[in-house]
Amino acid sequence: HEAVVRLLLDKGAATKTADSISGMTPLLYSAKNGYEPIVTLLLDKFVDTKAVYKYSCQTLLLYTAAHGLKAVMQLLLDNDASIEAVDKLGRTPLLYAAKNGYVVEMLRLHSAQPF
Repeated sequence: HEAVVRLLLDKGAATKTADSISGMTPLLYSAKNGYEPIVTLLLDKFVDTKAVYKYSCQTLLLYTAAHGLKAVMQLLLDNDASIEAVDKLGRTPLLYAAKNGYVVEMLRLHSAQPF
């Protein structure tokens, strides 16, 4: 899939267009499925890591912290994802990670605060 995505990006494919039903962008689809090489390609095209997705009301970092997608989360952190992001209930990536037992140490290394 990586070669196809690279070709599409080289031809100017839209990277921020969201699916009309789910509201998911190519970056969110790739991150949710753990496709690290494709996430890297999309991040190289200056995709917004701080965008909030309308249906989940989460940033990518919130989603990856909640689901323990450690490798993708590291890519997001390396590309300036907001460590202070909160969802509509005020939960941070660190709270999601702690609640689900995932990746807390990685977030703490990036100075994440629970509140």
